[in-house]
Amino acid sequence: MFVVRLILIDLITSHIKYMFEFQVPDQCSIRRHLALFEFILFLLF
Repeated sequence: MFVVRLILIDLITSHIKYMFEFQVPDQCSIRRHLALFEFILFLLF
């Protein structure tokens, strides 16, 4: 189960990095991604 969490976190962080690199994010999308990220971390832990 712990390995699944690590893989999920890695996928999420790489996805967010991809979004930041290939698309100029505005403040709203940054906040939305961070909120989603925190929500998933909250669900996992």
